[in-house]
Amino acid sequence: MTVDLAALAKLASEATPGPWEADMARNGHWDVVIPGDKDTDEMWMATLRGPQREADAAYIAAASPDVVLALVRVALAAKVHADATHAGAEVYRGLNDLRDALADLDR
Repeated sequence: MTVDLAALAKLASEATPGPWEADMARNGHWDVVIPGDKDTDEMWMATLRGPQREADAAYIAAASPDVVLALVRVALAAKVHADATHAGAEVYRGLNDLRDALADLDR
């Protein structure tokens, strides 16, 4: 499988920023929402139906744009590291990029 990281990053950058949450609606369906704060109301993203609606909503919420962008950054850093290792150059830069990208996932 080939993943177009640039296209994925573009889609994530253009989507509504996260974090997103999965929330059970009163009617038994599951919604994906962006939580509100004191100044804004909760924003509804999607309603999911079907036998796997809870798992699907949780998965979609977990893959919010901020998470996707962090994962793209990790993948790109890993590619730099792999290319540098094979070429015998830029190993330390790739390791630093990978370390920084992994640290972002922990935030």
